[in-house]
Amino acid sequence: MWYYFNKSKFYETEFNTTSNLLKNYFKSIDIVLHSAAKSEETDYEKNLKILEDYFENSPKCSKKIRSFDEYLGKISLEERQKFKNIIKTNLEIKNYLKDYDSFISYKNLKDYGFSTEFTNILREMDNAFWEYLSSKDNGSVKKQYYEMLYNSLNGKIYCPFCGINKLKNTNTSVKLSPLEHFIPKAKYPFVAWNTDNIFLSCEDCNSKKGEKILNKKNIKFFPIGFDINPQLKLDSYDLIVEEDSSMDSYNCSIEFILGNISPDDFSEYLSTWNHLFSIEDRVKESLISYVKKKEREFKRKKRKNKNFDFLTDIEVELEGAEKDGNIIKIAYLKYKEDELKNN
Repeated sequence: MWYYFNKSKFYETEFNTTSNLLKNYFKSIDIVLHSAAKSEETDYEKNLKILEDYFENSPKCSKKIRSFDEYLGKISLEERQKFKNIIKTNLEIKNYLKDYDSFISYKNLKDYGFSTEFTNILREMDNAFWEYLSSKDNGSVKKQYYEMLYNSLNGKIYCPFCGINKLKNTNTSVKLSPLEHFIPKAKYPFVAWNTDNIFLSCEDCNSKKGEKILNKKNIKFFPIGFDINPQLKLDSYDLIVEEDSSMDSYNCSIEFILGNISPDDFSEYLSTWNHLFSIEDRVKESLISYVKKKEREFKRKKRKNKNFDFLTDIEVELEGAEKDGNIIKIAYLKYKEDELKNN
């Protein structure tokens, strides 16, 4: 990632509130669910009641909660203890980064003795909660959470995963950029609605990543909590641009400059980046396209005014690009700035 979501700028939204209610409910699942004494309530009973009240206007979520509660009452005490341990692992997203093999997928539930019926009930409930949060009927809920994430990027308006595409602004766009599930919601329980796992990305990154997961060849990195700050450097390019030709020959050499980690770790970090988002190929393709555009632009300006101050023009553009987080523009303009200063 080129830059990260600033967690210190996160604030409470209804989206977060819903996620926390769900976390509290699942965390309260224990070997004993219901109290034998009517005058007392278990933590599970209390959180179940809170959840039922919260989703009383959502028939679909209410139905899934009832089905899940009924199934929990049928399974053995041993199975409940196993499920409690799974919940403890999967609710903490950082456990996926530490040891993804210990993070339990829907597919792995059968290895712990849970039936296909139980897996389906859990999957359907997770999906129902995500649909509730992301539905058009709850547009204001999603929009508020989206704005919180957007504002936490410290003024950057480009996708933090690729630095190529602009993120949609809620003030100017009807259709917003996707909410990205870093850990695929289709494969793992409890991550579809967990706000520790939901971020902003451009449509291209959302599509490229799809349901890809980390593997043993990839170092773990995450959209918050890191301070890597890599940079893209354009080392050279060989480009022949004919003003009236659509056939341009080109080639370029790029370099990813490591941030605040060792060269070996950065190599693994870049491997993960490529694995999840195909970053190098996409960056190179976008950079070539931008170089072609700017070279034509400079040629036109030079023809119109032989004394045009290209260096000042570049410095102004570069300042704006660094503020916005336009990685492609920054790489080219820095290259051009050095080229002009050295000639």
